[in-house]
Amino acid sequence: MVALFALAFISSTQTPHLISFGELSQYKQETKDMFLHAYRSYMKNAFPADELKPISCSARYREGRGTLDDSLGEYSLTLIDSLSSLVVSLE
Repeated sequence: MVALFALAFISSTQTPHLISFGELSQYKQETKDMFLHAYRSYMKNAFPADELKPISCSARYREGRGTLDDSLGEYSLTLIDSLSSLVVSLE
């Protein structure tokens, strides 16, 4: 038991990498840009379908997939699922 505790203590004494305010701002902006790129691509190329095909940049409709999309509900799931991220990323 003592050996297990010692091993856990030794492995947890690593120095954390601290992110500067500038790096944090840069990562925040990059994340926002990536989200908005994906959102705008979906709205331009796939809305109101549930999904966007990433390579062809076209909508994925149910007709060609049989019952595979039954769980998605056919109600623009991508848009509904991303609403909270959209609110955070508003311009």
